[in-house]
Amino acid sequence: MPVKLAIAMIIVVTMTPLVVGMVQTAEDSMTSIAAESEARRMADAMQSAYLEGIGTEITVIVTVPSGESIEVGGSDGDEYVIRIVDASGDVSRSILTPLSIPVLCDKVTISGTATVRIACEMVGGVYGITVSV
Repeated sequence: MPVKLAIAMIIVVTMTPLVVGMVQTAEDSMTSIAAESEARRMADAMQSAYLEGIGTEITVIVTVPSGESIEVGGSDGDEYVIRIVDASGDVSRSILTPLSIPVLCDKVTISGTATVRIACEMVGGVYGITVSV
């Protein structure tokens, strides 16, 4: 009987770190999926505002999981990308704006729960979207 108990304890001791690691990985994946879902909701709202035309404003309430943020806008190609940024500041995932819609504003960072205003505008002769929090 003590041998079976010892074997069971060895199995439990060796498996515990593996299980804890798998749980942490699953939690990280869920956080990333939630942030991507919110970014896609914003992309859908951008497309709707863009297709409705100049003067259209859409408000979206976005909830980004803690440790992540969503960035839109910028320059040098960033105006066509919605970026999901992890806690270390690295871009973990990028989503192209639908229909290659330019975001015509400086970089906007969204974290936590925020009300995001998405508007279709003409800025400097360019037709696109502006985003503000």
